[in-house]
Amino acid sequence: MEREEERIAMVLIRATELRSKIANCISKTTAIEGSNANIGNGVHENFPSMETSQVVNEEEADTLLNICDAFDSLESQLTSLQVTIAMFAILIVFAPSIC
Repeated sequence: MEREEERIAMVLIRATELRSKIANCISKTTAIEGSNANIGNGVHENFPSMETSQVVNEEEADTLLNICDAFDSLESQLTSLQVTIAMFAILIVFAPSIC
């Protein structure tokens, strides 16, 4: 039983790390968009496709947000699973004395 709890904890830690990395990518993407907006009207002589780039960055940020939401959901489910396993382990230990 402890081995399953440890495995779930490891997966939960990894999911949290990945969600954090994705959140950092979102921050970087939005920071890039903000700095690109300061260039001018969305088009700069050295960056003729800046408007297209901004659209791609917004799509990337949306995609990353969706992935981040999925990791949040996964973390919640893993936490619930940990609680369920812990309660089951307690039930197994105390059930014989109840009966």
